[in-house]
Amino acid sequence: QKIVSNIVFMGQGEPLLNQNLKKAVAILKDKNGLNYGNKKITISTSGIASKIAEAANEIGTYLALSLHAPNDKLREEIMPINKKFKIKDLIKQLKYYTSVVKEPIFLEYVMLKGVNDTEECAKQLVRLMAQFPSKVNLIEFNSWPGVKFEPTERKDIEKFSRYIQDKGYMSFIRRSRGDDVLAACGQLRT
Repeated sequence: QKIVSNIVFMGQGEPLLNQNLKKAVAILKDKNGLNYGNKKITISTSGIASKIAEAANEIGTYLALSLHAPNDKLREEIMPINKKFKIKDLIKQLKYYTSVVKEPIFLEYVMLKGVNDTEECAKQLVRLMAQFPSKVNLIEFNSWPGVKFEPTERKDIEKFSRYIQDKGYMSFIRRSRGDDVLAACGQLRT
C-alpha cells in the first residue's frame, strides 16, 4: 500500500477558479480530515492574478505558477491567459503571496526549442525570479503529432539551468511524465 505524502492540484482545469478548492483543501488540512500540512499541498495556477491574494489569505499552501516564458510577448503566444493577467500583475501578487505564506513560489517552465530556451530568456527569467522568493522547475516538453513546438535538447536544458543556478537561484530539471499515453504536459488535449 502506497501512502500519499504530497498533493498537487494541477491538470484538471484552473484550481483558483474552482469554487470547491478552498473546501477541498480545508478537508485535506483538517485534523479530523486527512491532516495534511500546508507544505504537503501545492496549488498550480496558470496565472489568475486576481485570485492569488485570496489564496494566500484563505488557503496558504505552496503555490506553483505555470510561467513558461519570462516576458509578456512570448508568454501570450504560449499562455493566452497572459493577455488578461500580465507578468507585472502576477509579480505583484506573487510578492504578496510569499509575504503571507513565507514560502517560495514554484515556477513551472516547459522548455521549447528555439522559443523560450535562449540565453536572453534565461537572463529575463533570473530578473523575474529576483523579485520574489522562487524556484524554477524546467520541464522537458513532450511533443505529439501536429504540435508546432519541439523539445529543447537535454544539454541545452542543463545549460539553461546552470545559468540560473550560477546567478544564485534554484533550478531543477523535471522530466514530464505520462508521454507514453499522451497525457504529459499539454498532451491531454489530444
